[in-house]
Amino acid sequence: MIAADAGPIFIGGLSGSGKTQLRLALGAHPAISLTRRTRMWDRFYARFGDLRDPANLERCLAAMLCDPGVQQLAPDERRVRRELAAGPATYARLFGLLHEHHAERAGRRRWGDQLGGIERFADPIFAAFPSARMVHMVRDPRRRSSTGGGRRGARMAKLGWETALWLRSVGLATRNQRRYPDGYVVVRYEALADRPAETVEAICSFIGERLLPPMVEVVHGLRFDTGDTQSSPPRVAMAAWRALGPRPVRPGGW
Repeated sequence: MIAADAGPIFIGGLSGSGKTQLRLALGAHPAISLTRRTRMWDRFYARFGDLRDPANLERCLAAMLCDPGVQQLAPDERRVRRELAAGPATYARLFGLLHEHHAERAGRRRWGDQLGGIERFADPIFAAFPSARMVHMVRDPRRRSSTGGGRRGARMAKLGWETALWLRSVGLATRNQRRYPDGYVVVRYEALADRPAETVEAICSFIGERLLPPMVEVVHGLRFDTGDTQSSPPRVAMAAWRALGPRPVRPGGW
């Protein structure tokens, strides 16, 4: 069933967790405009002070309108200014207007964005867009990356850094899904790779859309890599991975 109050769709998670494959599948829906790395939340959110102050708003707009991530939306500056002035001047509303205008020009009724780490902004996103849907992709830490060549110290430092990033992402996944059970779902890369059609169909149900033939065609063409297996993944990472528990392919737990 299509949600009457369908809100924006956000796809988050770390690099290599399946975000791009999911965006390609969902973006094939004729009613959904899904962009990639507009970077508004991590580059501009709360960086210029209260936007109700005209000087702060001007500084924010000047920075955003020359940013490559924002420019991919082909913003209409005059329209953005006019519509922003008709309501509260907030970062979320400004970001939303830019996405809405882009989706409207493309003939789509719904917008969304893929951005690694968007899960860090779940609180302000759901405060501004209560009907938003956020899909957080996670991947088995044993297949996240390889420590590669080089000196042992450098390899261990890289592994430690990547483990810290992974643990933070998984911690946010657990916390956000608990806090926003109706709007937030955690999806394993392995589920998407092993059962792409079934997983995408379940995600469609979660976001309130139907799985349509153009999407099925894209799903059949998706490619997934097996990744490099770490022979001795950090124990703390494996404990966190197991703590996620078995996730049936359905909204509410993956």
